[in-house]
Amino acid sequence: MEVKLEAKVTQTRNGWNEITAATWRYVVTGVPDSTDATDQVMDAVYAESPAQVGNAFRESLDIDENRGGGVWSVEVSYSEDAQDTEGSTGAGPGISGNRAVVSFDTSGGTEHVTSSLKAPKKFGKDSAKIPDPGLLIGWKDKTKAECDGVDKVAPSMRKTVVQRMSALSTRYENLLIDLTGTVNSNKFMGREPGEVLFLGASGSDPGRGKFDVTFNFAIQRNETVEIEGIKVEKKGWEYVWSITKPTIPGDGQPPKILIEGIYVSPIYKETDFRQLGLHV
Repeated sequence: MEVKLEAKVTQTRNGWNEITAATWRYVVTGVPDSTDATDQVMDAVYAESPAQVGNAFRESLDIDENRGGGVWSVEVSYSEDAQDTEGSTGAGPGISGNRAVVSFDTSGGTEHVTSSLKAPKKFGKDSAKIPDPGLLIGWKDKTKAECDGVDKVAPSMRKTVVQRMSALSTRYENLLIDLTGTVNSNKFMGREPGEVLFLGASGSDPGRGKFDVTFNFAIQRNETVEIEGIKVEKKGWEYVWSITKPTIPGDGQPPKILIEGIYVSPIYKETDFRQLGLHV
């Protein structure tokens, strides 16, 4: 393969005539017709293009087009902001045209519940004399409206996204830090706002050539929950809690946990995950 600079598409200069941003287009010829052609083209342009142009540093490589006949064009973007704090160079969020690899685990987690969805079935020698627990699960002391409850499987999905990148700038690394522990403010990976929690990313930049960065997410669906007949709408990662007042009415009436107040508390800050630049 042969790589040549075709055009300096754009160049921005400051008052001292120094380049602060640029986009250069390269043409690659002799590209083989293979499944890894995109990777080969990116490697070739990365090796041929300068890491720095004026005061601007290489930020990203994007496939411009496949012109056919083994001819491809790639645009290389340069930015003053792409300079690392230690002077090294790096790329922004990923390589255009290279879709991420996604894996997932829906095995979920658990949720502790103290109330049954409906009255339980009762069994005994004399069912008429069996104490009525109401909707309480694990009620043992007839003098108290307290119960042990039980853990049940709850919907909780983990999703891993592996994105091929060329290099990382400090700006993008800081973005990953800032977005970790936040939830999506916009629709992301087909999920509604508030459902996706970013758990962080991991990877190692070798300084030359492409490498993989792994992004980890947890998903909880937005839903309407019903508590003592009261319907409450909550986003996936919001926390629903209540103030209760256990009572034993007497006269053979089942114990109850009266709800005095229900609250929905946001726990995580919402951010725009489109900033990650993932091709998912």
